[in-house]
Amino acid sequence: MQKDAVITLALNYEYKDLKVFLNSLNATGFDGVVFLIVNNRITPPLEAFRFSIEQVIIKGLKVDSIKYKLSIRELFTSFSRRRTSISIKDALSGSNFSDDEVLLKFARTYHCQLGRYAIYLLILQKNQFRKVFLTDSRDVFFQSNPFDNCQKGLHVFQENITQCIKDRWYNNQWVKLSTSYLNYLRIRNKGIFCSGTILGDHESTISFLKTFLLSVPENNLPFDIKGIDQGLFNVLIHTNKIQQPHIHSKQEHVLTLSALSKTDYSFDEDFIYNANGYKSAVVHQYDRCEDLVKFIVNKTESQKSF
Repeated sequence: MQKDAVITLALNYEYKDLKVFLNSLNATGFDGVVFLIVNNRITPPLEAFRFSIEQVIIKGLKVDSIKYKLSIRELFTSFSRRRTSISIKDALSGSNFSDDEVLLKFARTYHCQLGRYAIYLLILQKNQFRKVFLTDSRDVFFQSNPFDNCQKGLHVFQENITQCIKDRWYNNQWVKLSTSYLNYLRIRNKGIFCSGTILGDHESTISFLKTFLLSVPENNLPFDIKGIDQGLFNVLIHTNKIQQPHIHSKQEHVLTLSALSKTDYSFDEDFIYNANGYKSAVVHQYDRCEDLVKFIVNKTESQKSF
């Protein structure tokens, strides 16, 4: 029977940074595979879990990000990087995404939050899984197995349903940099989906990753801006470039907290709940909420490894 896989970027992290992530996932009974994309091997304890851990060591990924704003400077920068974008697009298309060196070059050309998608694809093309969860790590807390009750297809998770792209400054800038101004005008009143938590079956996830990777050079995205992957992710969703994703807009599976107020979630001595009182399988960006940090740290301290 095929296993499920969780894949996450964990550059410059130590075990202590991943303790909440790993311990809480272990407590759900998950027994698949966790891939940690790292630039240096993380030392033990990484073996005392129900699931297996594979450390994928990739050197040369960009971690530093530039400050940015849309300006005349960006127009000149956009022009100067176009030749590289065309070269990357041709290499991806010409190799049919099957050349490891092409994928690694992509991963090292862009900021690591964009580059990680090439490594996701590299991992999935060398393995076969039932379902896959592409996720952030340091600020993720699991309350139940993320793969339970998820049907086939790609699952995307909306942030605060009362806010749209134009309402959040960073998301607004990321989207503007990821598409034409005409496209931006068409989607600026649409909801915001988080690129830090994406779930799907193996085939749907690979299909999404190929679409995403090719769209990066097609849209001539900047090489070194942290977070811009979320801009492109939202463009692809709202322009129907992703094949019929399952839209989760009520925080019922992934509770993404950065854009929520304290009235949008609650917790007791056992679990954290969304605004409707439903226990979400995954709690993301909990470190933005001081009242939850202590609860989650204490909770995971008590969760013993298997």
